[in-house]
Amino acid sequence: MKRSILRIEMGNVIVKAVLQGYWYNESLSYSPKHNHAAFEFHVIGKGLVLLKTDNGTFKLNEKDSVLICPETFHMLRNQVEGSIVLNFLFFIEKNKKKNATDYYNLIEQNRNRNNGIVIFPQNAQIEEYAKKIIANLYSDNLLAEECVKSWFTLLFAE
Repeated sequence: MKRSILRIEMGNVIVKAVLQGYWYNESLSYSPKHNHAAFEFHVIGKGLVLLKTDNGTFKLNEKDSVLICPETFHMLRNQVEGSIVLNFLFFIEKNKKKNATDYYNLIEQNRNRNNGIVIFPQNAQIEEYAKKIIANLYSDNLLAEECVKSWFTLLFAE
């Protein structure tokens, strides 16, 4: 099920997630400066990572999570050998459901509040959801995709 694309509806938001899995590096490495049209979510499973944006450099420790908003230029750099980073890309769009919880406007209003990134320090619940998503991404279980949808929904709600 590696690199699955999932569609999840929450309130008046449709989330289309590209579940990439994780990256692991035995040596110090970095991603070049780049941006995306999608939201990007990372959980530092092990190690220490520096996140550089046009607005500063942020140290991400083990169990920290970060949400990078669309069009935010950024790069990640491992600071210790053997770092493990769990990551997901996702798009949101507004659906036409009436009387649904308005998550869409909440997301759009807060999108640029923190210069395009939101850091969740040492959040064990988010880390646990991300680990369960990764475990199910690589599972042969017939219900793995439904499990991933459930865990991703909980992660997004958190």
